[in-house]
Amino acid sequence: MPLKYSLTFASTLLVAAPLATSGVNAQQLTGTEIKQQIIGKNLNYRLRGNRIGKVIYANNGTLRWRSKVGQSGKGEWRIEGDRMCTFFAPAGDWRGIPWRCGTIRARGDKFRFGGTTLWR
Repeated sequence: MPLKYSLTFASTLLVAAPLATSGVNAQQLTGTEIKQQIIGKNLNYRLRGNRIGKVIYANNGTLRWRSKVGQSGKGEWRIEGDRMCTFFAPAGDWRGIPWRCGTIRARGDKFRFGGTTLWR
């Protein structure tokens, strides 16, 4: 896959943006809740357009992702207040995607982060 498309894919993967989650039961997570429910867990993700894969936000502030079609990358995360911030570097791209921050909303056992749904 050309680098241009890989970068587009990675920039939409879990890139934080303010999110309006539909549903009465959606709850915005606090920074502490993000650490408890997201960090250190092996999670599945689904992006808009039905792209699916796995991601882990490691306890040391790094992250790794791999799509079902073989794309992969790494990056970093941090918590700022009640927002999660991420930086992505798709495999083969030394520049990466700039840091972006946003909220995470939980509904049942699923989480919404930007345009991405996460679940265990």
